[in-house]
Amino acid sequence: MIAIVIVAHVPLASALAACARHVLGREPDVLVADILPNECASDCAPNLAQQLIEADLGEGVLVLTDLPGATPSNIAVQASHIVQKAGVPCCVLGGVNASMLLRAINYRQGSLEDVATSALAGATHALLRVDCSQSNNIYEATFLMPQLELVVSNKLGLHARAAAKLTQLAGQFSG
Repeated sequence: MIAIVIVAHVPLASALAACARHVLGREPDVLVADILPNECASDCAPNLAQQLIEADLGEGVLVLTDLPGATPSNIAVQASHIVQKAGVPCCVLGGVNASMLLRAINYRQGSLEDVATSALAGATHALLRVDCSQSNNIYEATFLMPQLELVVSNKLGLHARAAAKLTQLAGQFSG
């Protein structure tokens, strides 16, 4: 199982873990590192690296950080290099949000690469416009997502083999 660590500006890492706890209804089993203002990457990275090594469950560590290029991200990247030199697989993803974290938690049984890919998909699939500006009906949210409506003109409907192929083809697209 992949260990998951959130490294972010204080109090975001703790808040994301609390959000996951609320949504899942259980402890999310993640390590949290809230980075205080004025922390220095070169000072903090070795300590974080030791925590990452200790958190490893034998399959690697996925580190989720908030703003790429900011101090928490720089600390996480430096720590990951130390961890990798120690022989522990480690991957750092930036731009963490609740969907990314929940996807990582729910798919952590896969390989490190698979969990990272799932986490990134969770983050990006959650980025949608969901306002109701086009309608007074709160349940008709406007999603900025391509849509296609197909009409089957045959009175008997779509043949099972064709329906299966259409379903298989549609399943290849994300969204």
